Amino acid sequence: MSYANNEEFARLSAECRRHLKAGMLDWFAFDLKSMGALLGKEGKYTDKLKVLMLAFYIELSGVCCRSTIDRAILPSIRNAAEKSGLTKHQIEQLYLDTVRADVTPRHIMTVKDSLYLLSLCLDNKEEDAEDILSNLTHASLTK
Repeated sequence: MSYANNEEFARLSAECRRHLKAGMLDWFAFDLKSMGALLGKEGKYTDKLKVLMLAFYIELSGVCCRSTIDRAILPSIRNAAEKSGLTKHQIEQLYLDTVRADVTPRHIMTVKDSLYLLSLCLDNKEEDAEDILSNLTHASLTK
């Protein structure tokens, strides 16, 4: 990693810790996305994929605001998945190894269910994933 990128990564890591400690998960997800961009510049595609997977999971949780799929990061996730050289099964395993239920204080779905939504998004089926998310969100609001 170049010196400038090293400094920026250290700054982002500090921001991640600060936002996580303060419970500011929306900002934590934003920091993770910024780290992903930096990791991509360095060619560290598996690491980029990990931080973007965490951001994806956090934003699905609904703890920041409403549960959402950030379509803006999906091309970056797809790109990192492709450039990492990992198989679909390896990507799924990486998600399960990286994302833990206790990343957020609550979530509207299990980690495996969120992986299913990510898999749909990786297959360019964002509308299907958003329909499922919308139905889950609606069901949780009517309880």
